[in-house]
Amino acid sequence: MSLNILKTFRDKNISPLLPRALRQIQKPLGLIIQMAIAKRFGSFAIKQHFDLISRPQYAYGMLRAAVLDKKLKKQSITVCEFGVWNGDGLAKMVKIAQGISTEYGINFNIVGFESGEGLDPALNHKDHPEIWASGAFTPTSIHDLEQRFQGKVKLQIGKIENTVDEFLENVTSHSPIGFIAVDVDRYQAAVATLRVLKGPAEKYLPTVSVYLDDIAQYESNRWCGELAAIHEFNATHDLRKIDGDRTLYDRPIPNAKWHKKMFTLQCFDHPARRDSR
Repeated sequence: MSLNILKTFRDKNISPLLPRALRQIQKPLGLIIQMAIAKRFGSFAIKQHFDLISRPQYAYGMLRAAVLDKKLKKQSITVCEFGVWNGDGLAKMVKIAQGISTEYGINFNIVGFESGEGLDPALNHKDHPEIWASGAFTPTSIHDLEQRFQGKVKLQIGKIENTVDEFLENVTSHSPIGFIAVDVDRYQAAVATLRVLKGPAEKYLPTVSVYLDDIAQYESNRWCGELAAIHEFNATHDLRKIDGDRTLYDRPIPNAKWHKKMFTLQCFDHPARRDSR
């Protein structure tokens, strides 16, 4: 491709769309046809399978949770987003919940955690100061967030370490935690977030879907950030382990970036794992 053509793309504001267009070209014709049919006629589960739902990682995790919740003969489930910012992800979560509820009859209790102050100052290298600045991702308006999600989402405003324990106390076995999305960037915040997974086993599904947003930078490693928090959680809990999701290998859209960000909490102390009947 000549420089003149590239300049034309830039001048016409096409260049931001070019990577997406090239990915579409790489898809085999059969897959493109399948996706078109799924988009027009498919159920929520089918659309999710082809990554046709916006925020596919949320759609996948929440659908996984709903299917398991229904298998356990429950009617409600709790899902959480840690790091709401201006609410775009939370809005997707609300829409996804509506789609799943319509087809599966499962109610969603949606909870969003937001400090309202942006990122805390980094304490040391584990907080990735080379990637994120103090105060980044400060919401434009907490009032606007509360108005936007009134009646749809329970917002937990304040630092996670000050809100997560009280929230967990109020979770019941009638609406267990089934999916959490962790988008907190800092190691310290991730450690506080994972306290939500330390409650009595009845407050969870036996397997909880976990999405970690901030683990795919070039600087990411298991000694810092959210990955370090996961490693330390596993080291200190014999009957709770967070591991990579091992079921994404055969999806029709292979090697999507979000696949490697999906994990599962395995609750080995859950009552469902003591009796297979």
